[in-house]
Amino acid sequence: MPRELVSKIFLLLVCLSFSPGQLFAFQASTTVIVHASKMTFSEKVDNVGDHVVFWGIATGENTWLAYSLKALPFKNFTLEVEAGADTAAGRWPNVGIAFNDPDNLETEFQVQSLTTTTFMQLGKFTPGGNDSIIYFVFTNDYWDPNKGHDVNLKLRNIRFTGSTIVPPTVPDSTLKIMGDSVRVSWQPNTEPDLDGYKIHYGNASGIYSSMVDVEQETSHVLKLPINRTYFLAVTAYDTADNASSYSDEVVFYMASTTQIIPGDTVVVEEDSVTVRWDANSESDLAGYRIYYGSASSSYSDSITVGLTTSYVLNLSPNKTYFLAVKAYDQSDNLSEFSNEVVLSTAPVQPEINCDINEDGLVDLNDWLAFNASFDSNKGEQRFRENADFNKDGKIDNADQEIANTKCLNPWSGITNN
Repeated sequence: MPRELVSKIFLLLVCLSFSPGQLFAFQASTTVIVHASKMTFSEKVDNVGDHVVFWGIATGENTWLAYSLKALPFKNFTLEVEAGADTAAGRWPNVGIAFNDPDNLETEFQVQSLTTTTFMQLGKFTPGGNDSIIYFVFTNDYWDPNKGHDVNLKLRNIRFTGSTIVPPTVPDSTLKIMGDSVRVSWQPNTEPDLDGYKIHYGNASGIYSSMVDVEQETSHVLKLPINRTYFLAVTAYDTADNASSYSDEVVFYMASTTQIIPGDTVVVEEDSVTVRWDANSESDLAGYRIYYGSASSSYSDSITVGLTTSYVLNLSPNKTYFLAVKAYDQSDNLSEFSNEVVLSTAPVQPEINCDINEDGLVDLNDWLAFNASFDSNKGEQRFRENADFNKDGKIDNADQEIANTKCLNPWSGITNN
C-alpha cells in the first residue's frame, strides 16, 4: 500500500500509542457482596427473606438469578456463594454459571450443604468483552411424587473479589496504518505488582475473538489479514492475575499488504511534471499508480507506472492539477490515496520571431523597427504587433527583456556557435 506522495505528503504508518501519563493504576483487591434477594429472578424463584429458593420447573428447564456485571468495579473476579440445599434420595442440586444466556452454561457446581451460612468457592472468572450479565442457574430439579422427595437450591450471598485496575486510554488521533501490521505502543507502568499486558482484537465491536499476551512488552506488532475492519483494546494484569477492564476501543481498517511513503519531490517544468517517491521494501509490492485531475479528490485520469519511483507526466500548460499516488501488491490490492499534491503547470511561452519588419532577414533594421514600435506614431501596425513578444497587447519593458534575451545578438550580427 502506498505511503505518501510528494510535496509534503505523508501517509503515516499504523501505530497505537497511549497518551503520556495514562498509566494502569493497580489497587488493593476489592470485594463486592450482593444479597441474592437484590438480584433479578426468573419464575419459580422465591425471596424468603434470609435467602432465595429455586424451586425448579422441570428437567431441562432452568430457573435463575441474574446480576449486571456493569455494577462491578472490576473485570475479572473470584466468585463465592453462600449456598444450601433441600436434598432427597441422596441427590444434591447444582448451581451453574452462565454469561448473557442462562441456557449456555460455562461451568456447574454441586451444592452439598444444608445451610446457607458458609461460602462455597466457585473459582475465578474472566467474562468476555461483550458479556454484561452473570446468571446463577438451578440446573437439575428433581421431584419424586410417590415419595414426596424434592431437591431445591438456596442462595444467600454472592461474593465477587477482584482488583480495580484503571484501563489504558487509546486516543483515536494516534491510530496510523502500517502495511499488513499494527504496532501497539504504550508507556510502561511503575506499579511493583504489574505482570504484563494483553492485546484483544476482533472484527466486531466489543467482541474480541483473538488475544495476545505480550507479557512485559510495551510495544508489539500484530500481523493481520488485509481488507478487514478491526476493533482493538488493551488490558493490563498484575501478579495475582487480576486484570484491568478493556481500554477504549480503537477501530481501524487494514486495506492492503503494501504501505509506501513517497518522498517529497515534485518537479514542475514547462510542459511536464516529474513525480518522485521513495522505494519501499515489501516483497509483494507490484507497482504504483498515479492519479490526477482538475479537481480535488476527483481524479479523471490515472496511469500505472510499475515499479519505477520516478515518472514524468506530460500535462496541459497553464493549468492546476490535483495529484495522488497509490501502491498495489501482487494480488492487485490497492493502498489508500496518498495525501494530495496541488500543482500548476507553466503557461505556454509564445514563439519569438525576431524578424520584426518581415523582410526575411534578422538584422539591425529589425532592431530599429522594434524601437520605433515604442512610439505609436512610428512604425507600421504589423511591426508593433510583431514587437509585442509576450502578446499582452502592449510593448513595454517585458518585451524589451525578451528582445535582449532572444533577438539582440542576431540583430547585432552576432551568431551563437
